[in-house]
Amino acid sequence: MDSTRKEVNFFDYLQDFINHYHKGDIRMYKSNQRYLKEYVGSEYLNAKSIDEKFCQRYKDFLDNHPNLSGSTPSDFVSKFKRVLKSAVRDKLFTVNPAQEVVNSRKNDSVDKDVLTFEEIQKLADTPCGNVNVKRAFLFACYTGLRFCDISILEWSHVQDRVIKIKQLKTKKPVTVNLNDVAISLLGERADNEHKSIFTLPSHTGVLKDLRYWT
Repeated sequence: MDSTRKEVNFFDYLQDFINHYHKGDIRMYKSNQRYLKEYVGSEYLNAKSIDEKFCQRYKDFLDNHPNLSGSTPSDFVSKFKRVLKSAVRDKLFTVNPAQEVVNSRKNDSVDKDVLTFEEIQKLADTPCGNVNVKRAFLFACYTGLRFCDISILEWSHVQDRVIKIKQLKTKKPVTVNLNDVAISLLGERADNEHKSIFTLPSHTGVLKDLRYWT
């Protein structure tokens, strides 16, 4: 391995990876970056300090983090391994230091809460500080679409009473039939077919509005 390349700040490499990554799961890499900095306790991580022991201890840190549960730690480890694999291709490492780290999932996942019809109706009757967030959330309840898909939803995706869209997460096309309530939540159709149906803040902003509303 080129010793001069090993002196690079790995966080700089990770940031460059994120800057050039354009897939729907980019938030996972950004969150991973935040937890890695929390684990290191610094904004600097010399690449030469990343070995198998470091990777195993980082995995243990994620597995036992109080804010992470279910498959999330395993997902973060998978993303971390993917960045390291990219770093091998870029000659930062000769071998992936995490290739021997077993990425098993913790068996502590819990059932996700599901809103009842009465709870959805109660939310519909409750004012929300951001009417677009409220409208988009209720639309998600009636269609099952994810936030990432609703945030990019354009009028071109709506044909009569049907939505046809390629999901960001799975990259698979999906067709959703719309009932009367979902149709009403769409609002008046815009002349521009590529205009966004829902004007939403960032994911963090949406979560803040949802917490206040609920």
